[in-house]
Amino acid sequence: MAISKNSVIDQFGNEKREIFLKHFNEIYEVKELSSHEENMIYLAWLIKNKYLSISTNTSPVYDPSVIEFDIEQYEITIESEPGLFNFDILYNFYAMGKLQELL
Repeated sequence: MAISKNSVIDQFGNEKREIFLKHFNEIYEVKELSSHEENMIYLAWLIKNKYLSISTNTSPVYDPSVIEFDIEQYEITIESEPGLFNFDILYNFYAMGKLQELL
């Protein structure tokens, strides 16, 4: 069975979720973690654990038999070609490096 967002998010207790909430509040105001923030946490977890590889103006590289990942569920700046995106904007906006350290 493939690794899902819910299986990753469910492993984090309330204390860790508060740390994530604080992280997102440093970027924009949020009262509770929504599906959007959970998507960003899942994305950071996938990258940190090398289940997914992304670079600027390329399609994400991953094995769909190992992880569940639907690019349509993520706020990613879509470039001119379908399936390609500028990951740098997302990475910098959400401070993905810092988010990965919090995992």
